[in-house]
Amino acid sequence: MAGLRALAGAALMPLFVGCYSYAPIRTSSAPREGDELRVELTSEGTQEITRYLGPRVTALDATLVRVDPDSTFVLRVIALRFVDGTSYPFSGEDPVPVSHSLIASTERRTLSPSRTVVASAGLVAGLIAVASAALHTGHVAPGGGPSGPPPP
Repeated sequence: MAGLRALAGAALMPLFVGCYSYAPIRTSSAPREGDELRVELTSEGTQEITRYLGPRVTALDATLVRVDPDSTFVLRVIALRFVDGTSYPFSGEDPVPVSHSLIASTERRTLSPSRTVVASAGLVAGLIAVASAALHTGHVAPGGGPSGPPPP
């Protein structure tokens, strides 16, 4: 039973991970409070943010708490992206201010219809394969219940 739960969890993972992408923010669509953003830092931004988040951070995945009057983004950081391409979750409590002058680019996290379709199709195919394998192993009878004793 635990194996089945693990399999179901693995099958559902693409729906939670693969259905979103980051898209550049257009000037006509300024970020709003609550938006999930990826903020790429300038080299000066990487140096400046060290006092809040540590060295070598080149980008932040974060939720926008507010935009201050001087255009500073106040962010609740979710994940850090580093110079070497790695990323790690961040569990800091306090929002982090990032001046507009330290930001190279900003992208908004959005639902990706194409990824959602692909992930859903993969999930359905996986479930069909599991059901087919279960029927062929004899652990489940076509009527849904356990199969009877083997023939003599």
